[in-house]
This record gives sequence, structure tokens and C-alpha cells, in this order.
Amino acid sequence: ASVTLRVQDPFDTMRFRVEASDDNVAQLTERHMDMRAVFLTFQYNFGQAPRIRQRPQQPVDQPGPGFPQ
Repeated sequence: ASVTLRVQDPFDTMRFRVEASDDNVAQLTERHMDMRAVFLTFQYNFGQAPRIRQRPQQPVDQPGPGFPQ
């Protein structure tokens, strides 16, 4: 079993600011994304993981099936 705690933007710093201007117009855009969150995840596997059958190993000096010698 495992427990994971994840905190997103704990200091509330997710924001950006864009300034654009030319001779006639000045534009200022500020965005503040209120994205503070806490995530708690608990993961538990029931039973044993399924076993994966492994193929029998071919000796290196013998060709595999379907290949002429």
C-alpha cells in the first residue's frame, strides 16, 4: 500500500502579467489563477499481481523456428 500527498500552489503564486504597447495603445493584462489544492491518494493492491509467463530461452547458437540452418 502507498499514500501520496500532493500540494499544488501552496503559496498562491500562480499568476502572470503581460504588458504590450505601441504609440497609440497600452495594454496591461494580469491573471491570478486560484489553483491552490491538496490531493491525498491511497493505493492498495488486492491479492497478488498476475504472473507473466516467460518464453523458454533459445540457445544463442541455434536458430529460432522457421529459419533455415
